[in-house]
Amino acid sequence: MSNKKYYLSFFIVSLFYLCSSVYAQSLDDGKKFLKNESYMKAIQTFKTLAAQNNNPEAWYYLGESYFHKGVMDSAKIAYQNGIQAKSDFGLNYAGLAKVFYQEKNIAEGDKNIAQAVSIADEKNVKILQAVADAYINGGKDISVKAKDILDQAITATKKSKKKDNNNYILLGDMYNVENNGSAAVENYKKAIVIDSSAEAFVSIGKIFEIIRNYGEAELSYQQAMKVDPNYSVAYKGMAELQYSLHKYDLAIDNWKKYIDLSENTPENQKRLINFIYISKDYKTAIDRITAFLQNDPHNSYMLHMLAYSYTQLNDVNNGIPAFNKYFSVAKDSELVESDYEYYSTLLKSAKQDSLAVVQLQKALSMDTSKTAELNGNLASEYFKLKKWDKVISSYNTKLKLTGNLSSKEYYDLGRAYYLDSNWVQADSAFSKITQVQPELIIGYVWRARSNAQLDISSEKGLAKPFYDKVVALGEKDSLKNKTDLLDAYHYLGYYYYLQKDNITAKSYFQRALVLAPDDPTALDAVKNIGHEKERKKPK
Repeated sequence: MSNKKYYLSFFIVSLFYLCSSVYAQSLDDGKKFLKNESYMKAIQTFKTLAAQNNNPEAWYYLGESYFHKGVMDSAKIAYQNGIQAKSDFGLNYAGLAKVFYQEKNIAEGDKNIAQAVSIADEKNVKILQAVADAYINGGKDISVKAKDILDQAITATKKSKKKDNNNYILLGDMYNVENNGSAAVENYKKAIVIDSSAEAFVSIGKIFEIIRNYGEAELSYQQAMKVDPNYSVAYKGMAELQYSLHKYDLAIDNWKKYIDLSENTPENQKRLINFIYISKDYKTAIDRITAFLQNDPHNSYMLHMLAYSYTQLNDVNNGIPAFNKYFSVAKDSELVESDYEYYSTLLKSAKQDSLAVVQLQKALSMDTSKTAELNGNLASEYFKLKKWDKVISSYNTKLKLTGNLSSKEYYDLGRAYYLDSNWVQADSAFSKITQVQPELIIGYVWRARSNAQLDISSEKGLAKPFYDKVVALGEKDSLKNKTDLLDAYHYLGYYYYLQKDNITAKSYFQRALVLAPDDPTALDAVKNIGHEKERKKPK
């Protein structure tokens, strides 16, 4: 062979190995992106590789990237392209079966599984694992079929004297789908013994989290991070765990790490903003939402979160326009009861009480599960508008649903009855306050006033026992209760005057003068009681 031919041959062989090496390296990069849920980078990597040489393996992993991203149509096309590129490359049949199972097209799924298994010939472990993965992703009714396939894969692996922990990871996944957590953990641990796996540790962590063994879950996620500090899913799992435990600052930090190691997608940003919102850092949430909306100004979810964040800060100037923008873009199916309830809160703060009531009425029409609570809110707003009949009907609806009201609600209900001239029901409402809080003077004050209206002449003394209680409680702090005490002294003085007990009558008016020396009613009564020619009520 001439030197020229030798060097040419050497160059071609070297170029072949160089291209193969570059391809393998790029394929490994893509797999790392896929493993770390960096789906867009994975898709771009595998797309480039598939376009360069129509490689069936690149098509398979492109399909996997689309599948895990949830884009089933694109996944199906990728797998089909891989089959066209090389019909005896079994992985793409398994991938295609996985898509068909997702579509509930069991017959086509089984057909492609059969093709993949025939190519595997009980020896190609990767294909057997892909088949098992298809069964597992098919759901509980199909996942059990993965057991026999994985047994074959384990046998083939042992015969080849190779280490492959993925067989046991998939077995763990299968048992997990079947809700057999103990068997799942057992197999994940077998995988770890073969070759310490961050993926297996994360899977164990998720199972412990489900059964609320949070300490073991946290340890598992920490082990995953130790095995592979760049495994994004470990930080994702830890963030979700810490969120569940209300450790919001830690959850936020770990979710940021997850984004750094995976990808900064709108969905990942949404989750981060949700963490920040729940942590009550509303200003930071607003900043991030505002930045997000610069690229997607009509995103209803983000407009929704923006309006809620402003509501939490009681920022009327920004919150009301934010709600108006949200309502303009949101679909009817996206609207929930709390949207109108939160909006009403801002409107109340803006002193737009009538509009606030309208929003509460919308909320009430949407969510019957909160009928009681919303009727209470409505009653409060109707009170501001002096619509006593609606206050009464709203509180009575809540009372019927719950069997009770708070003292504040009974107080407002009683005053609504009082102002609506229904003295009997007013007294009944105020009596609930004196029963629950017998040391609270306000209940006796209003019972006294209600009974005074039922006995205008005061001859029956219906209000007397309640004014007696007002005096007993009020004199503990005379200055604080001055107005109520003066009313009580006037009433009791006149009551005893009617009973011809002038000494006791005068004593009450004199007590009034101690509190208010220039009280004209008391001054007139003290001067005239016992000296008048005919009995008349002191002015």
